[in-house]
Amino acid sequence: SQAGLNVLTGKRYGVVTKETRNLAQGLYGATAEPITKEVLNLVLGDVPQIDHRPADDLEPEMESAKEEIGDLAESPEDVLSYVMFPQPAKKFLEWRREGGGPERELVAAVVGAIAVKDRPAASRAAPAAPSANGAAPGAAWRQFGRMRQMR
Repeated sequence: SQAGLNVLTGKRYGVVTKETRNLAQGLYGATAEPITKEVLNLVLGDVPQIDHRPADDLEPEMESAKEEIGDLAESPEDVLSYVMFPQPAKKFLEWRREGGGPERELVAAVVGAIAVKDRPAASRAAPAAPSANGAAPGAAWRQFGRMRQMR
């Protein structure tokens, strides 16, 4: 993408992508060949290159994450999942704490289907007419249930 920007602007490194700047600064590690001083000046300007491991600049997160997630986490893997994916991991850990069973809507649908199947044919309601938007009756309910199952 940097080469494309060079062509579009008509000037080498007139517009520099974030990735190109990070590469020149050393945030992705050392390049196979050193970058020339001329290119470094164009890309970085006054920003210095780093000469250490970039991850050493990060603050440790595990202890604070353990405190945040509390007793929902049963293992270090749970804490790591929470650090990497906070919202879905928390929802999953809460779901697991509640028993990890099927969704309430799914259970209600299965019970309803069994009840309708076991009911005598004479007592069953007539089929519903299509809705105003042309969708089959109950389509929205089924779609919602399917979306919930896919979580």
